Amino acid sequence: MPHCTADTQPVKSCFQAMELDLLERRIKRLVAKLAKQNIHLEVFDHKDIEYGSTLGKGGEGIVQQCTVWYRGIPVKAAVKTVLNNSEDALAITLDEIELLCLAKDPIVTTTLQVYGVAAVPETNDPELGHLVIIIEAGLKNSLQLYQDDDAIPLHVTYNLWSRIAASVHIIHSKHIIHQDLKPENILITGVIRDTHGNIERIDFKVIDLGMGRRLIADKVVSNDILGTNGYHAPEVLFEECYDARADIFMLGITFCVLLLPAAGLRKAALESLLKKIHEAKVEKVFGRPLFTSVIEPALMHNTNYRISPQIRNMICTMLERVDRRHISLLDILSLCDRESIDLRNQDLHRSSSHGADSGIDSLGETMASQRTMHKIGLLEGHVLRQTSPRRLRSNKKRSPVRRCSESSSDDSHRTTPTKKSPPRTAVKRRRTVLVKSRKPTARRVSISSATSTSSVVSHRTTPKRRVPPRNCRTSMPATLACCRETRQRTATTLKRSCDAEDSGDEEVAATPTKRRVLRSTSHCC
Repeated sequence: MPHCTADTQPVKSCFQAMELDLLERRIKRLVAKLAKQNIHLEVFDHKDIEYGSTLGKGGEGIVQQCTVWYRGIPVKAAVKTVLNNSEDALAITLDEIELLCLAKDPIVTTTLQVYGVAAVPETNDPELGHLVIIIEAGLKNSLQLYQDDDAIPLHVTYNLWSRIAASVHIIHSKHIIHQDLKPENILITGVIRDTHGNIERIDFKVIDLGMGRRLIADKVVSNDILGTNGYHAPEVLFEECYDARADIFMLGITFCVLLLPAAGLRKAALESLLKKIHEAKVEKVFGRPLFTSVIEPALMHNTNYRISPQIRNMICTMLERVDRRHISLLDILSLCDRESIDLRNQDLHRSSSHGADSGIDSLGETMASQRTMHKIGLLEGHVLRQTSPRRLRSNKKRSPVRRCSESSSDDSHRTTPTKKSPPRTAVKRRRTVLVKSRKPTARRVSISSATSTSSVVSHRTTPKRRVPPRNCRTSMPATLACCRETRQRTATTLKRSCDAEDSGDEEVAATPTKRRVLRSTSHCC
C-alpha cells in the first residue's frame, strides 16, 4: 500500500488537534450509531490516502483531491481535512457526517456520498491527530458553473431547479432541514453536453449540512441566526419559530441568483445584491415587492432573462412570509419540470426550422426539395400519375374537348367544311372513350360531333360483340365444326320449307324471313 510522502502530505495549516485515542473512540461511536440504522461508514487507515491538489479552502477545513485505497482498489475521491478538532467543533462535524449519511437516498439524488473517515496523527506529535472525511469528488459548485458558462439554456436551469426541489423534499421527508441552501452548497458532479457542445443536463449533489438539524418537533426554536447573510428566511432572521418551509425561502433566493448574468455573479456584485435583499427583509419587504423592486432589476441585465409568468409567481410565492408561503416543494418540482419540457420543445422546434432555412439540416433540406419537385411535377412518379387512365377519367367532365385525340380533331378540321352550327338539341359533344385492347395500355377513340342523337342512342343500345377470352379452353377447329353443323341444319330446314311452299303445303311453308336467313347463312364462317 502507498504511504504518505512529502508530496502527498495534507496541506499544512494551523490544526487544532485532538488526542488520537479520543478521536478514534468518537469515530467508533459514530460508526456504531449509524450501524443501528443499517448505514455503513468505512474507517480508513491514514496510510491508504494519497493527497492531490487543493480544491477549496474554508473556515472549517481544506478540501483536496485524493486517491483512497479501498480493499486493494484505488478510488478517486475528495478528502476534507477538519481544521478545528476541539470538542464542540468535532461534535458538529460528526453530526454533519451523520446527517449526510441519513439523508442519502437510493433512488433520488440528494446529498454527497460519504465514503468514510480516518484519524490522521500529527507529524510532530503522534499522540495527537485530526479528522479527515473521504467524500465523493465533484467538479465545482453551481455558482462557479454559472460564472464560467453564461450560455446555459433556460430549460436546463429549470430542470436543475426541479431536481434540487426533489432532493430537498427527500431530505425533509427524513425529518432533516438544511438551513444553509445556496448556490455554493450545490455541488456539480457532472455536465452532459450534446454533439454541438451545448449543455443538456447538470448533475449535482447537496452538500454542507453543518448547519442542518433533525426535526424532532414540528417547529424549531433557536436563538442563533443560522445560514448565510441574504439567504435567511424572515422567520429565521427575526428569531421566530420556523420549520422546513425556511428552506423554501432560501431555495427561492438560490433560484434568483442562478438567473443572474455572469457579471452579476461576481463576488462584489453578488455581495451587493445580497446586502440589498437583507436590508429589504429588515424593512419587512417580502414576496412580489421584494422580487420586483430588488431582484428583478439585477436580472434585467441578463439577455437570456425571459421567465414565464408561472415561474415569476412561483418565485414570488417562495419569497413570501411564512404564513403566506403557500407552496410546497412538490409544486415547485412539477412546475419547473413542466416549464423545462415546454422550453426544450420550443428550442428544438426553433432550431429545426432554422436548420431547414439555413441548410444545416440536410434531411430537412432533402424533404423540402422533394416537396417542391412534387408541386412542379418534375418527379417521375408525379408525371406518371398525371398521364394515368384514372386521371383521364377523373378530368373528363372538367375539360372534355381537351381530352380528344389530336389526330381526330385535325382530320375533322381538314375534311369538314365550315358551316352553320346545328341546333343544340341535335349536337353531341365530343367525348373520349377508353377502349380496352389486348395490350395493357389504353387508347383513346374520338366520336365525331356530326353524329346525331339517335345514332348515339342506337350505338349505346347495340350489344357489343362478345370476344372469347384468350385463355379459352375451346380449340378453333371445334368451333368451326360447330358452326358448320349449325349452318347445314339451317339450310336443310329452310330447303324443306321452300319445297313445301312450292307444293302448296301452307303449314310447312317457310316465311320470307327464313329465306333471308338462308341467304345470310351463306356468308357465315
